[in-house]
Amino acid sequence: MNEQTIIPISDMPDSGGFFGNNQVTLKQLAGGPDHKEARQVGHKLSDILARLDVQHKMGTEYLDHKNYAPFVDVQIGNNNYFFIGTRSAGDDIDPESHTIKIVGGTCIGGKETISGFDKAGNVHSLLESEVPDTLDEQINSLVLNPKPTLYEVDIIERTTKFIKALMNGGMSLKHDVSLYWHVPYPEYLLYLKQYYDSGVLTDVQCKELATFLKKKTSVLEDWFSNKLKKQINPIQFGSPLENIITPVNLFEKHLDLEDTLEMLKQDKLWNSIINTTMISSWTQLADASYSYMYLQQSDGQTTIGIEDPGEGKILSVAKKMAQKSGIPFNMTCLYPHPGVLEGVSKPARLYRHQKTIPDEVLLVHRQY
Repeated sequence: MNEQTIIPISDMPDSGGFFGNNQVTLKQLAGGPDHKEARQVGHKLSDILARLDVQHKMGTEYLDHKNYAPFVDVQIGNNNYFFIGTRSAGDDIDPESHTIKIVGGTCIGGKETISGFDKAGNVHSLLESEVPDTLDEQINSLVLNPKPTLYEVDIIERTTKFIKALMNGGMSLKHDVSLYWHVPYPEYLLYLKQYYDSGVLTDVQCKELATFLKKKTSVLEDWFSNKLKKQINPIQFGSPLENIITPVNLFEKHLDLEDTLEMLKQDKLWNSIINTTMISSWTQLADASYSYMYLQQSDGQTTIGIEDPGEGKILSVAKKMAQKSGIPFNMTCLYPHPGVLEGVSKPARLYRHQKTIPDEVLLVHRQY
């Protein structure tokens, strides 16, 4: 494999592949201390799926890689195979619960989605969360790429396939299932607001980008809905910030952060989080919104998060927020692993940070 190659897990060489910066190895479940964690994950997953009334069969393989718990081979229903990891906050799933809420989300762009050129001709990505606090070059021109990133293709195809497998595997027979899908349009506007306040972007540029992202949001919502319309209807899309963070408020009425936080404090949960969490920038508010969403949506009911493994931090932060604020929080997250891996010589980060290559988009799409 070279740095521009992605491969299906089914074709993984003996040397393994990469998921981001972490090397992935396919291993056989066995006895002994080396496989203890994988066995524990397998037992926990089997218990979770049984409590959800999902027909399943545990496999004999797992994916092992640094900084992540093992992802264990699971067959759901007759012909659906996944490598799944899991993490929980709070109590176990109540097998007598009649209602279940599925919660998750998607990104709406990557490094190649919005780029800008400064006066020296240098190109800058404008949709990476770590950049808004450091970029100080004024952007003279914008380049917009409406193509879906590999990450967007993968996360929608993979999570909808997994949700359908759970529903068809028995979960829908004994439970009333609802679905909330976080599409972080307001959060992305806050990245633009950070650029606007620092003079990197003008209000005209920000409004242009807001319109572009809104159109992309609609495409992704329709795509996701069409995948699941036979299993779950309706699907609720939204964001915890959608009633306050809008292009009009940010770039015409010129909201400042302090006033925004005061408005959010009118919500009891936001008030608790703001009083116990450091939020001193627009990007910190955007980050807090993801974990707020978990706390808001769990709200005392059986809640299952269906997320990309890379989003595991959301649950960890939400758990810390709940502990600091004394908020009850009970949520189990299931992390279906991507069906493809990235290059070896230099991790390609193709899910988020490389230009979309049509052949690779098709490869990812066909895995599902």
